[in-house]
Amino acid sequence: MDESTSTKNERDFIKDTALPRIGQTLPLAPYDYDHVFVCSGSFAGRKGNGSDQYRHQGCTTIAPDGTIKDLNVVTWANHKGTREDGWTGMWNAMRDYH
Repeated sequence: MDESTSTKNERDFIKDTALPRIGQTLPLAPYDYDHVFVCSGSFAGRKGNGSDQYRHQGCTTIAPDGTIKDLNVVTWANHKGTREDGWTGMWNAMRDYH
């Protein structure tokens, strides 16, 4: 998740609306999932030395009622990044969950 200041509304939507709905929908037919598992990574602007501000936040489950077991996994910070590197953030997340 992009943690720049400009994406606060998107972060709130993912945490408060999208993920709970996914947790409520996937256990139903035709999907019939018995567990909904979600992992999270976040990134912001670059540090002065050019390295990414990426962090793996962990993984958790979502109950059939939409409750996210560990909200720390999907609670993102608010950074005033100047150049967010979305590609590197996605690459790091895929690397962490592979």
